[in-house]
Amino acid sequence: MGNIVLRLFGPLIVIILISCNAEEVDPASIGVVQEKLVVNGIIENLSDTLYFQLSSSEYAYNAEFPEKLDTADMEVKINGNLQPVNFDPFKEKFFATTQTKENDVVEITVKKERFQTIFAKTIIPSSPKNYEVKILEGQGLDSRNEQSDIVQISFIDPPEQKNYYGFKLLYLEQGTNVFRDVIFEKNDMVLLGSDLIEQNDKTFIFSDIGFNGENKVLQIVPESGQGNFNPDVKYLLFFYHLHPDYYRYLASLKSYNEDFGNNDFSPFRLSSGVFTNVSNGLGIWSSQYQSIDTLR
Repeated sequence: MGNIVLRLFGPLIVIILISCNAEEVDPASIGVVQEKLVVNGIIENLSDTLYFQLSSSEYAYNAEFPEKLDTADMEVKINGNLQPVNFDPFKEKFFATTQTKENDVVEITVKKERFQTIFAKTIIPSSPKNYEVKILEGQGLDSRNEQSDIVQISFIDPPEQKNYYGFKLLYLEQGTNVFRDVIFEKNDMVLLGSDLIEQNDKTFIFSDIGFNGENKVLQIVPESGQGNFNPDVKYLLFFYHLHPDYYRYLASLKSYNEDFGNNDFSPFRLSSGVFTNVSNGLGIWSSQYQSIDTLR
């Protein structure tokens, strides 16, 4: 996007500066934004394959089909041990077949002609202490004041740093045996805070504001009839402990999409740069600890 902005508005910026009695600006000094490598990889503890994508920075965040790269000199290390990396042409992603776990240190270095060498590192977060999930059958009232279940998530939040969590809750639809997104009223303070990120796939991400270092009990009351009448499996819960870098990336990407989601390239709108932890590049190389629970 940077190249397009400069091509379209570079002369205009110079005119504005001169008209405001600024010091004389040499148009050549504005330069052209250097194209960078973009790496996107989120590592989880439950996966036995580490996938990531490599692309060019041009239109990295707003093109429907950014330029994906399928060759590069790279090193992926887990706790200092080098991992073999291959390319999957169907997924258009690189991958390393390896099992990762909590507290693993995962690093990547990529070298490619015409780009600066990039480097990134993440440490997979640990499992939340005293994590527990259970159903309180028929003990809740939904938004229509009808009897329903309570899905209760509890854990102890570490006090050493700010922490980030997420969850996705589904119910098993009777007759189809298909899991559907649970509809529920956001009545817990963590789901009403300004730092909440609701993703398109109905994953809810939040920080530990208000309960840092404390025991947290999160109660979700599904709308009646979604899962509380199922005789066997009722709900499927995905719970996440996110690395802070991953949360910052998602929050900044949300702001970016709100500002420029309609392909408005105006440089005079509210600026909202997308967070990256990739040295000399763009994108995200981060991780999350994932728990999956089937609730009966």
